[in-house]
Amino acid sequence: MNITDYNLAKDFPNEIPNYDPDPSNRAMYYILDNSENVIIMAEHDNNYHYWVSRTSVFDLDINDAILRHITECTDDKMLGKWDDFGRPELSWGVLYRKYKRFFLLNNEFNLTAADIKADYCAVKDKCRALEADRDYYDLLKDSLKTLSLRTKDPVNDYYNAKKLIKEMESYDYLICADNDEYRNLYSQIQEQCGDLYGSAMSIMR
Repeated sequence: MNITDYNLAKDFPNEIPNYDPDPSNRAMYYILDNSENVIIMAEHDNNYHYWVSRTSVFDLDINDAILRHITECTDDKMLGKWDDFGRPELSWGVLYRKYKRFFLLNNEFNLTAADIKADYCAVKDKCRALEADRDYYDLLKDSLKTLSLRTKDPVNDYYNAKKLIKEMESYDYLICADNDEYRNLYSQIQEQCGDLYGSAMSIMR
């Protein structure tokens, strides 16, 4: 199987941007959830990407080949970052709330498939450790209650919640939890954080 066959975007038509993307902005994410899969997304910049693949986090040979490929070339693909290729679960609107890590594709890029696997295993261990302590569940529930509070001033609501939002972001690994109760609770927290930010920005812009 040719490595380009793993690119789920390969058969979709290119978009034509009204500017020339700067090659120095090329970057990638790897994205994890509660499955054993890793999604690798490579982008020209914050608006256009050229690679989206989904493979087993344990398939080191394939994932190393993908990492080498997206570093060396773009396959002349130019796709809107919000495209989902007929797979809603691959839209950026869904993926940006997953556990993800960002890297610039520059001369210092040295990420390996083994690094991704090690992070996945570490994240799973952190989830299990947190799930074993019920006090954390109560902390998350209390945080959700606080983040759900609203006044008539969305900007003030957001700034009052910024410290808690930052704290909750440090629990992003819970998206990978096997425990549905924890994973769903954290997803609700993410929704409230996003709503606080969006409501404030709609006024400030």
